[in-house]
Order: sequence, then structure tokens, then C-alpha cells
Amino acid sequence: MCLRTVFILISLTICFVSCTNDKERLSSLLSAGNSALNKNDVDVARKAYAKSLTIDPCFSPALNKLGQISMKRKRPTEALNYYDKAIKCQPDSISYFVNRAYAFYELNQFNKAMTDIQFIIKQRPETSEAYHVQGLIATKIRDFNSALSFSSKAISLDQKKVQFFIARARVYYLMKRLVESEADLKSAMQLKSDEPEIYNLMAMINIMNGLFEDAMTQIQIALKLSSDNPVYLNNRGFILLSQNKLAKALEDINKSISLDPMNADAYRNRGIYFYLTEYFESAIWDFDRSTKLETYVEKVHFYRGMSYLKTGRNALACQEFKLSEKEEDKMLTLDLLKPCRNKSF
Repeated sequence: MCLRTVFILISLTICFVSCTNDKERLSSLLSAGNSALNKNDVDVARKAYAKSLTIDPCFSPALNKLGQISMKRKRPTEALNYYDKAIKCQPDSISYFVNRAYAFYELNQFNKAMTDIQFIIKQRPETSEAYHVQGLIATKIRDFNSALSFSSKAISLDQKKVQFFIARARVYYLMKRLVESEADLKSAMQLKSDEPEIYNLMAMINIMNGLFEDAMTQIQIALKLSSDNPVYLNNRGFILLSQNKLAKALEDINKSISLDPMNADAYRNRGIYFYLTEYFESAIWDFDRSTKLETYVEKVHFYRGMSYLKTGRNALACQEFKLSEKEEDKMLTLDLLKPCRNKSF
């Protein structure tokens, strides 16, 4: 055997051993990251996944996991970067496209989310998550009939996912079909009784029914399960506003805003607090902030209109009341509407 042949065989052997070792290390690091993530030790998980990428920058399972961590941390733009890389490295993974669609949804990039969803359904029509995301998008744009259809399709494909029942329960709630919403929440509870969003939605149903004590009981359970959730804190703040416990309400609402400065409902609720305490300019500022963050915020136009009315800006008040009436807030009285309709302001 010539020296050249021996050299080639040795090189191939070294390469094989090295590649085998790299695969074992990648598998070990992924396993360590997953184990840490299951224990909610996010920092340890991140380090394990990041270390695997120093071995193979295109190790898609780690990229995908880092994207999921970013989503849990409410960083969809960061997550999108990881999902883009994961898809480039493994373009045949349907789950990566599902995750990217979620990220696009969180960023309100609905057209891009739908592009991914259409690709998923074409490749694998039985993918329940694709219909779930479609339902979330339809809910966000207030196309509730479509949302109901998509969320029901997701459930028909997979009846074991608690988030599917919660999503449809939310649609029913927004459609004011509360009995059906409660039924879906009961189904969700059978799947996962310690899911805090179940109790948050129950609280919202009780708020709609004017049962504020019952609502407080439910939101307290949600907060016990997820103590720093800004949505739950804000909802408790609204209940406290309704119970005229204004100082405690403001404390919850301010904490909610500090945890999530993009929460439109929280600014609406703080605006209501300022309206009730007759700081009308501060109320208007918060209502303006709320409507800049979301196109639809329940009852914001009524309260902004009342704040304008209290400060003598009657024409602006009438514009807000018109919007409130269009959105069927059911807050306006004939006495408030009559001067606007007669243009007597």
C-alpha cells in the first residue's frame, strides 16, 4: 500500500471519528438544554443550545429551541431570527414553519403568517396548529365567524391541546356566546386544570355578567398560577376599578404596564382610573396611547368622549361617541347622544 493511500485512509478515519464525536456532543447538548427547559431553567437551556451552535451553526433543533425561548420571553422579533435560520438549515421541517407563523402573528405580520400557514396546509393538511394560528389571526382582526371555523377545525384534528379549547372559548366570549365559552373552558380544565388562562377567561365572563366578586375569585387563581402575568394583573385592576377600590386598581395597572408597556388594555384601564379621579388630561393621554397600540380597544371611545366632554371639547366628544356607538359599546345614554345628533353643542 503506497504512502498516499495510507494518508487518505487515516484522514478519513479521523474525519469519521470527529464527525461522530460532534454528533454525540450536539445530541448531548440538546438533551441538556431540553432537560433544563423542562425544569424552567431558561438560562442553562440557552447556554446549552448556544454552545451547540459553536459546533454546528446550522444545528436547527437548537435554533428552534432558542426561538421558543424568545417567544416565551415576549421577544417575537428575536424569535423570528432564530426560526428563519432554522428553516434555512432544515427547510422540510413543518414545525419550524408553524413556530415562525406564531412569531409573525405576534408581530401583527398577518400576511407573512398566512404565507407560512398556506405552505404548511399544502404540505401537511392535517396540521392542527396551522388552523389554530389562522383562528388567532381571525380573532385579532375581529372576524369572529372565521375564527370560530378555524379554531373548531384545529380541535377536530387534535382534541388534546388545551390552548385550542381556550382559543375557541375566547372567540365565543367575544361573540358574547358565554354558555359555549364556559363549555370550552370546562373541556380545557379537564385537559389541564392548572392552566391560568382558563381562570382568566372565566373572570372575563363574570365581568361581562357583572359578577365582580366571582371574577375576583377567578383572577386570583390565575395570578396564583402566574403571579407576574401583566394581562391578569391588568384584569384584576379593572375588577378593582369596578369595585371602586381605586388605589389598589392603579397599583395593579401600573405594574401591568411596567411588565408589558405595549398592553393597550392597561392604558385604557389607567385612563378610566384618571377619568374617575377627574384627571381628565391624563385620562385622554392614556386613551390616546391605547388606541395607538391597538385598532380596537373595548369602550375606549366612550371614556375618551366623556373626558373630552368634561373638559369642554364637545365636538371631539361627539366624534368619540359616534365611534363608541359604531362599536356597540352600549355605554351611551340618550341624554349624551341627543346634543350630538341635534348638533346643539
